[in-house]
Amino acid sequence: MTQQVILAIAQAIGAGKARAIRERASPQEVDELGLLPSDCHSNAEKFASARGGRVVRGWLAGRNFFIPHSVVDLHGVLHEATPVDNALYDACVFVAEKDVPAVDWSKEPPVLFCE
Repeated sequence: MTQQVILAIAQAIGAGKARAIRERASPQEVDELGLLPSDCHSNAEKFASARGGRVVRGWLAGRNFFIPHSVVDLHGVLHEATPVDNALYDACVFVAEKDVPAVDWSKEPPVLFCE
């Protein structure tokens, strides 16, 4: 299944479905909302509840990896609710699960690597 998942995500990226994550939770929001590293799904729920917007589940796509991930869409702009290293995310794009309908990201490994 892993190869099919990677191919489906790559096709979505090739079809122009990938989006940049434009905003990140501020250090103050991280503290106020109790946002934790490596807890993106819960963080997105907390952020959306406090700031508005809707949680979007999908895949964080880097040069040679894909990670099931959740962000918040607030007025058409993707917001990262999880405290992360900016250098990592500056090199990534996000593909919503609706754009990869054949893949149930919740049943995939935590990280998919490709060569």
